[in-house]
Amino acid sequence: MEKILTDNLKTFHSIEEVAPVCKLDLWKDYLPKDFIVHAAPYLTACNIIELWDVVVRAYEEANVNKPLNNEKVIKAVVESLRITVDKELQQKIHKTFKGYFAAVLKNELKIV
Repeated sequence: MEKILTDNLKTFHSIEEVAPVCKLDLWKDYLPKDFIVHAAPYLTACNIIELWDVVVRAYEEANVNKPLNNEKVIKAVVESLRITVDKELQQKIHKTFKGYFAAVLKNELKIV
């Protein structure tokens, strides 16, 4: 079982410090800043990009009547990330981080 959180919870002080380690070098241009800022202390650049793919899939499955870049939708995404990170830090996720995040996000998107 792969853990998505980094072993040493690295804290980033700004978005510029989150150096991409993947081939995609324009990732900061298409991901919402709020999502990056909240994910960066816990996830690598590759993990942030992978998790955004989960966001896009969950958003499409939820059939939300608002655009993905809507403020309420982004707040739901960030809240889902916060809940999932808290559970991971408490070691209460027994399967995968991504799967748990997707389930929490789908529930959050229902109330948007």
